[in-house]
Amino acid sequence: MNFRAFPQIAWNPRVLWNPRTPGGSDIYDPRSEQLRAQRQAIYETQILSALGKPRGTPFRDPRTGRRADTKLPMERIGQAVSRFMFAMGTAVQQRDDRLRPGSQRPTEKTVHESAARALDPNHLVRNRQDYEETIAMARKSGFYRVTLEPVSWTDDGFAWFVWPMPPGAKLPQAYSTEQEAQTVARRLSATSDPRRTNTWWKPPKVAYSARELAFWLPPAEVLQPAYDLERRAELRRLAKARGAPKRKRRSA
Repeated sequence: MNFRAFPQIAWNPRVLWNPRTPGGSDIYDPRSEQLRAQRQAIYETQILSALGKPRGTPFRDPRTGRRADTKLPMERIGQAVSRFMFAMGTAVQQRDDRLRPGSQRPTEKTVHESAARALDPNHLVRNRQDYEETIAMARKSGFYRVTLEPVSWTDDGFAWFVWPMPPGAKLPQAYSTEQEAQTVARRLSATSDPRRTNTWWKPPKVAYSARELAFWLPPAEVLQPAYDLERRAELRRLAKARGAPKRKRRSA
């Protein structure tokens, strides 16, 4: 495989993909799910092509869970992620009006597409796992990361999660505090990094249901173009810093 043949696309490192909380954990915006799914598809297509695999070849071995990019030298995976998921993905999505000009913010078109994706939780969570594993492959700080995500069942409308799901897990795991999630992420990175263990997450044979993923799926109001997730997360942080009492959610 010749990495010199990979397309040379300008990459601007100043363009951020994920907004970050002051604590250093990623704020996960469900309104950008279409962007992440498309970038993952671009990445998989380019990797399989570079490996000389025919069109339609599964990216993940259904028996072992092993991904096609594990055949690449580890030092090259970060280069491939930057070129395909971010540089090429940004160029394609700017061209197709899925990103606001000069930013990584989703357009109204993207938000509506992301809302449509949320109607199929089975594919949504599987695509999320694929995406999380891809960016983890290139991450040097640890294979697992912590995300702050909007949910419907907590008082402040957010919960902490650790991604990707480790080998043997079926469902994402939610945590009540960032400290707890960070502790789990560090432990998993030390003991369950598939780049070292060669034990990969295997997709369940049975489809996920909306009911079993209800704790993770974003509230409907989040999947609106006018919803300001970063502002909501910042208000949450300020309230906690002031020690303000949590706002109780009304029961249905």
